[in-house]
Amino acid sequence: IQDGGHQLTEAFMAHYVNKAKGGAGQVTVGGMNVERIRSHDGMHTQFCLADLENAYTCRDYIELANRIHFYGAAASLELLYMGHLEYNRDQLEVLEAQGTRFYEVVGYTRPDGYTVETMPPEEMQRIAELYADAAAGAKKAGFDMILIHGGHGTFIEQFLSPLYNTRDDA
Repeated sequence: IQDGGHQLTEAFMAHYVNKAKGGAGQVTVGGMNVERIRSHDGMHTQFCLADLENAYTCRDYIELANRIHFYGAAASLELLYMGHLEYNRDQLEVLEAQGTRFYEVVGYTRPDGYTVETMPPEEMQRIAELYADAAAGAKKAGFDMILIHGGHGTFIEQFLSPLYNTRDDA
């Protein structure tokens, strides 16, 4: 990934295309963050496919889906929302000072001392809409399916786990 996360390198594309070339029936491109305002960790793309009206940010994904299809495989895209989990404390404090709020399924204080608030229902709705927009964008880009990332302690996993989700609201 290069150019601030907006362009896919040939090596990135080749990684997934080689899976299709090797006979895979489905190739899942990993780690598309559904929220465009967040930074990235260098391993996940930075922009959101909801921006597909902007040809610059989506052309590589259209090309990647086409290349995967050329070899007869279905193209899948993994969508994820990391929220505060992708930032260290200093980054969180800078973003918070700029007006970005961070939430958790149930509020807590992280090991680095940063306190995260309990996610209000309107934030849940906002994140659900981000997923819907990104899924629609993936479809426009030619992907056949999406995979919603729900592991590694991310929000979806936490909402499903009685260990983490001790909420008593809807």
